[in-house]
Amino acid sequence: MDLKNNKGLSSSEAHEKLLKSGPNRIFKAIFKATEISFFGIARHEVTEPMILLLLVVGFFYSIWGKLEDAITIFIVIILLVYAEVYNEFRAKKAIASLEKIAAP
Repeated sequence: MDLKNNKGLSSSEAHEKLLKSGPNRIFKAIFKATEISFFGIARHEVTEPMILLLLVVGFFYSIWGKLEDAITIFIVIILLVYAEVYNEFRAKKAIASLEKIAAP
């Protein structure tokens, strides 16, 4: 093959490769970015095993223990979930912003 006179693919070769392999795209561009939702992240966090365990403990403690302690447990669970959701929401927003400005 003579590399000095090679001018690329002919139109028929390019069309054949397009039909065989598809368009030339960056892998990331094929998939749409998922929408970042505060409540979606909250739903995910609340269904984590540790949070579910804490909720069950708080429920049983409210039945057999002191009500004040059960309320304290639930307040701590709510604050913990809120902190986790807020931090994850901010981090995902930052990553999404970086992906928008990043050059392919």
